[in-house]
Amino acid sequence: MPSQGFYVRNVKGVPFDNIVIRAAKEDRRPTFVPDDVQDADFFRINTPRIADTPVFALHNVAELSVHMCKGVTDTQLARVDQKTL
Repeated sequence: MPSQGFYVRNVKGVPFDNIVIRAAKEDRRPTFVPDDVQDADFFRINTPRIADTPVFALHNVAELSVHMCKGVTDTQLARVDQKTL
């Protein structure tokens, strides 16, 4: 799997609310990998933070919102081909 948490592919309209992820051991993969996703909302996400490891690795994403996620600045993106947060 390309993520330590959620790999979401070919989805339209997916909310992630109040999620806490705890790892048994250090994992340098991104926590969330949306791939070909439209209209995704991430709200109050708490994940392990590892230096130089992104929480999000976005691939072909449209209408993405990130709010109140630990270690990630609130973000709204209309469309992005590839980006990490």
